[in-house]
Amino acid sequence: MKITVSEGLRLKNEISKIVKNLEYKSKTEIVLGQTIEDGVVSTDNNDYHFENIYPKLEKALDYSEEINNKIANFNRENKIDAKIRKFHNLKLKKDVLEYLIPYSKPKITNKWTTVGNTRKKIVIEYKPSVNSKDLKKRVKEFKKEIRAIQVYVEASNNKKIELSFEYSDIDNLTIE
Repeated sequence: MKITVSEGLRLKNEISKIVKNLEYKSKTEIVLGQTIEDGVVSTDNNDYHFENIYPKLEKALDYSEEINNKIANFNRENKIDAKIRKFHNLKLKKDVLEYLIPYSKPKITNKWTTVGNTRKKIVIEYKPSVNSKDLKKRVKEFKKEIRAIQVYVEASNNKKIELSFEYSDIDNLTIE
């Protein structure tokens, strides 16, 4: 089946939940045989027999491996990992500069102090070495680059990948 990468990411999460459920059932509810009390079978829940659960777990793990490999190959070929790393780095730079903008404005304040019996006015002048206009300009440039990466990744996620299984195959793995 051919699906978009976005759908592949959603499906990957769905398969992961199925694997966790099957693993849990395998460890807690699996029946490896029958218990017979005085000639009467007391445990024989066919839904939880080893032969019913374990093959589903194996198949789910195969699907998980395939979809993870397809997505990883797609990301490598389209340099998505590098784009995402660049995105996070740009976002961090932007956030730091946005935080610093209020501190990049000059200001003058007065402080009064008592020296002996006299009050004296002290003028405190703050002259930043970085101008807020420059910081805002850089933030604007980072935002533009961030948007470009988002557009690229979203467009890439609409491309198709080919899987050897269908949705119905995944539905067949679920157990109640």
